[in-house]
Amino acid sequence: MSKGKREAGSTKAPKSGKKMGRGKKIALIAICCAAGLALAVTAAWFALVREPDVGDNTRPGVINNNPNSLEVDESGGTSGRKEDYFTFLLIGRDTAGGGNTDALILVSYDVVNQQVNMMSIPRDTAVNVPWSVKKINSVYNAKESSGGGLENLKKQVAYLTGVMPDFYVIIEWKAVGEIVDAVGGVEFDVPRNMSYDDPYQNLHIHFNKGVQTLDGQKAMELLRYRKDNRRADGSIPGYNDIGRMNTQRDFLKAMAKKVLQLGNITKIGDFVKIFLDNVETDLSLTDMMWFASKALSVDVDKMQSSTLPYIEVGTFRGGDYLLPNGEEIVPLVNEQFNPYSRDIELSDLQILVRNKDGSCYVTSGELLDAKWGKPTSSGSSGSTGGGVSTTEPTGVVADPVVNTPGSGGDTGSGQTSAEPGDLEPGAQEGPEETGEPGDTELPEESEFSGAGTEEPGDAPAPPQKPGEELPAEPPQEPGEELPAEPPQEPGPELDPEPEPTLPPEPTLPPEADGGDV
Repeated sequence: MSKGKREAGSTKAPKSGKKMGRGKKIALIAICCAAGLALAVTAAWFALVREPDVGDNTRPGVINNNPNSLEVDESGGTSGRKEDYFTFLLIGRDTAGGGNTDALILVSYDVVNQQVNMMSIPRDTAVNVPWSVKKINSVYNAKESSGGGLENLKKQVAYLTGVMPDFYVIIEWKAVGEIVDAVGGVEFDVPRNMSYDDPYQNLHIHFNKGVQTLDGQKAMELLRYRKDNRRADGSIPGYNDIGRMNTQRDFLKAMAKKVLQLGNITKIGDFVKIFLDNVETDLSLTDMMWFASKALSVDVDKMQSSTLPYIEVGTFRGGDYLLPNGEEIVPLVNEQFNPYSRDIELSDLQILVRNKDGSCYVTSGELLDAKWGKPTSSGSSGSTGGGVSTTEPTGVVADPVVNTPGSGGDTGSGQTSAEPGDLEPGAQEGPEETGEPGDTELPEESEFSGAGTEEPGDAPAPPQKPGEELPAEPPQEPGEELPAEPPQEPGPELDPEPEPTLPPEPTLPPEADGGDV
């Protein structure tokens, strides 16, 4: 029996060893499978999510309207690109305001140095187009056959800066609100008090100046704000266009900072989904995944912000325009936005330049509207502005702007608030020659464009009391009453300058009111 026991015992030992061997094998197989799966996922990631291809955009400027033309230098090579350096055109739109581009921002991303820069392009920047209102924000809505549309908007940016954007991103302010809610709100330093109510749009904007966390609705209101309602004394505090543009840009920067705080690669998919659901872009899904994975290392606080350098010429050829300042544009672009291997030169730009007699020409190009090539009675050189680069939020350039009755416009500096995007959709249809959105002949200096306009601050105000009525003729001092059509109308109560003696009347008739129309 002892022998049997020993034999039995000897047979159990090998069985036990065999079991342990199987367990090790199973564990080893599991580890190998996990490692193989990880390698497969990694391989798939690198196979699918890789650096976007921008090999067709290798030279500054636009040649023969072809952004992809390769320039051959003296050595026989092409201009080429910097390594992992990309550019984007960020387009902000307010579809409630007629659909014109409300914000244009050229963005550069130097992946190697993890540097992101933003340049705002003022919407009143004059561009070489055939229709009458030559503001860059009219290009997007214009007919493609006349030089409008998205691709032509990108070309106009290339004409102004020498940089043809690699990609575009169109985002509506309503969509910004959804993104803000998705990330749990955005902290922002509101640069001024805001008080505006528009019953036509059920729009109510009320902010106190200072740091606060904005939800999606508040963010949308902030981005749409332009000016307060008219006060009892006739003043209209608010932004000029540059101040409004800077606030929009700085909020988008704050939102980007919050999005990137999502923290790690596991949340990239969630962000990309939010992005896909709320914006229009030519970035592919794999492009977005690649940029999102790289952007997690960006320090948004080091982002440089600037404005396209401009020459402010005030009222010119029926509108208020900013002319590009090529001498200052070139060094700024080369420092912060140039993705190409060689420096951008002034000859790469095609910008409108005004002569002393008021006539205009286009550098390195052909003027598309012969009327702008003729002299005008206004020949002042204008004043320069823009181009200031900073790492801090720029807030408001001129805050607040207070207009007195009859001052015409909300800018206080020769910039107008009325433009194609500020009119009712039906009012944009009356063209001149091309039928484009910018072809309206309505005066751009008008402070309000009429009831129903979707731009904050442009809603009609109630009739003013007699001392606050605005004349239809050129601006006068506050409180001064002048006849709209002398000598049929009553004379002024105060007469600081010699005027024809007119029969006195107690008040102006209602039809003489030149107020908010």
